[in-house]
Parts: sequence; C-alpha cells; structure tokens
Amino acid sequence: VKRYAEIIDEKANLRALQSAASEIVESLSGPGSAVEKIDAAQKAVMAVSDRAVLGERKPQRVSALLPGYLDAVGARWEKSGGGHPTGFPSVDRRINGGLDEGWVVILAGRPGMGKTSLALEISLNFAHDGIPSLVCSQEMQSGQLLDRAIAIEGMLELSKVIAGEMTEDEHEKFRFGLSRIADIPLFIDEQGALRIEDVRRKARQVKRETGGKLGLVVIDFLQLMVADGENRTREMTAITGALKALAKELRCPIIALSQLNRSVENRPNKRPVMADLRESGSIEQDADVIWALYRDEQYHSDSMDKGLAELLWLKNRYGEGSGMTPLVWKATCVRFDSMFGELPSAAAERSGESSGEGRKGFDSGRF
Repeated sequence: VKRYAEIIDEKANLRALQSAASEIVESLSGPGSAVEKIDAAQKAVMAVSDRAVLGERKPQRVSALLPGYLDAVGARWEKSGGGHPTGFPSVDRRINGGLDEGWVVILAGRPGMGKTSLALEISLNFAHDGIPSLVCSQEMQSGQLLDRAIAIEGMLELSKVIAGEMTEDEHEKFRFGLSRIADIPLFIDEQGALRIEDVRRKARQVKRETGGKLGLVVIDFLQLMVADGENRTREMTAITGALKALAKELRCPIIALSQLNRSVENRPNKRPVMADLRESGSIEQDADVIWALYRDEQYHSDSMDKGLAELLWLKNRYGEGSGMTPLVWKATCVRFDSMFGELPSAAAERSGESSGEGRKGFDSGRF
C-alpha cells in the first residue's frame, strides 16, 4: 500500500509540474516585462517543489501542528533561545537568544553611525557558525564590503586595507582577516535599485547553492529599494509589507538598514526616536525589531563617550520593548564589540589570534 501511495504522489507531482510548465509558456505571450515573467515562473516551479517536499500547504489542525511545535520548543530550550545568536550576547538576551526565522529587523541611523559595519559583522558571525548569509548592498561595491570584512576580522585599520600601505605586522593581520572570510558561506550582491522580486530571486539562488539553507538576508538600505506606487509613501508601504512576507517565505530573518530624517540634527538630544524613521508608518507596523545606532562623538568632539555606541531599542515585539544596549566601537577597523568583557566565541578567537590579547571592557557606570 505504501509503495502504491508513493506512485500516486509521484504522478501527482509530475502533473503539477506539467501544469506549471503550461502556465509559464502561456504567460510568455501575455503582458508584462521579462523580469516579472521570470519571477512568476520561479514562483510556479517553487510551488510545485514545496508541494513535492512538504505536501500541499493548507490550514492544519492544532493537533497536527503540535508535534513539530514541541520539537521546536525543545530545541529552543536546549540552546536557551529561539533564534540564532547575533554574536553580541547583550543584544541576544533582549531577543530570547537571537534572530529568529520570519523576523524583519530594521537597523536605523544617521550617516556615519556604523549601520553597514554592524549588519556586516552580524552576517559574518552567522557565516562563521555555518549559517549561509546574503548581503544585498545597493550603496557599496562588493570590494568595499570585503575591505570592511577583512578589517573587522583582522582588527586592522580600514584605511590601511584601502591604501595598501602596511607594516609587516599589518600584513599579517590582513592575511589573518582574509583567511577568516575565505571559506565561510557569506554571499554578497551589489545590484542597485532592488525590487522585492530581485531579493527573492537572489535568495533562492543562494538556497539552491547551499542545499536549501539560508539563515540571514541583509538589505543595505531600505530607501534605495523600488516598487510600483503612486508616491513614495505607498511604495514604502508595499516594500515593508513584502519584506515581512518574504521573511516568512524564506524562513529566515531579514535585516534592512534604514535612513533617518534630518530633523534629528535640529534637536538638542540627537538620539533617534521612532518618528525619525523615513516613511516611518509602514516600517513601524511591519518590523518585528527596530534598532537605532547613536554615537555621541559624531556630534560632540569632546564627548566622554568616545569609542562607545548606543544600540537603541525602538521596538521589540519579542522582548523588552525599549532601552539601550551599549557597544564598543573601534572606529579604525570599523567593528563593534560587546561590553563588560562579553565575547562570543568567534569574536574571542578573532581578538586572541590577531592581537595576542583579549580586550578590556569599558566602565559601564554611566549606562
């Protein structure tokens, strides 16, 4: 009986594939651009693939969902959290262990605060743990991101990496940083003016290359994405809503970097608030977590907080909803570190091997 059932299922999958192929051929003669038709074709084939692997998706009874749910709960309890760690323990504690699948995380800040560096460092931490990560950079070229990655991993001044003028010790740090990123599953894309369809297509390509695995998508940055709409507000509403749907479809977290309005520059206290997000309405609604980066030394040359950064929690759907997590900012090598001596294993390895000694925590009294 089992074998006959398998034959029936096999034939059903072949009929579904034949039907999808017919729809694709018919769509070629209809209206729409080549990109839209390619995306529709991919969706049709992926739907057949999902059905073949998982069975047709339909509403399920709670009793049918419980076995899988309990397995997930057991795994969550075993590792003391639901998601994958970012590499910053003080951050992970606020989100029950790490970033979970289906989340949309907004990382906001004014230019020069370090948004790209923090997102890249989280991607590196994921990749070092064997979790494939995709970084879609609409602002920087891939070579510029590799410069930053090597500076972060080798604890080497970024300016030395760019200029190529290094001492023997700095060359050693460069080689160490290079060796750290050579074989990790980190993927970089530099296409500009991304549409949601582009991100979906690139994510599927990574999943195919990694055997169906994708643990994180980073988009730098949100306001450079494009969509169809009568005005920018409606475009942004469509983009953020589609990002949430895409995160659920890919079953991985998406970190989208976002700009802030210039109005923050006109206030005495320049720490961002939710209203400072550009086109903030839909972002506030669709995001699961909203971070904002603030470094006081950007505004005050005599600041007592030089070398420190504040990760402000403007929204946290899965934990404490507000507050601030302090981070160490090493400007020369464009990297962030945890404070109070907290070092994830990968960061500890980088620090110890590249410099020969661990980092000292900052005085946390004023925080």
